[in-house]
Amino acid sequence: MVLNGRDISQRKREDAGKDQMIAELQQTIANVKTLTGVLPICASCKKIHEADKWQQIEAYIRDRSQVEFSHTMCPECSALWYPEHDRN
Repeated sequence: MVLNGRDISQRKREDAGKDQMIAELQQTIANVKTLTGVLPICASCKKIHEADKWQQIEAYIRDRSQVEFSHTMCPECSALWYPEHDRN
């Protein structure tokens, strides 16, 4: 059927596409986790204090986001802890 020069079925497909995109965006927004506020963190071991327990910072962030950690050493720490392998 044509209404004002436009095909109604085309309009319905466009509306359905928009509705699907809106639903996907709303789901994405619902899944976003944001860290805000002040985190009490140990100055030495970097554990986070929350709810009467201390938790490693990696676990704290992993549990509240979609982040996985991979550990390595920066050049300064590598030189400090493994001077025999220092390239400088």
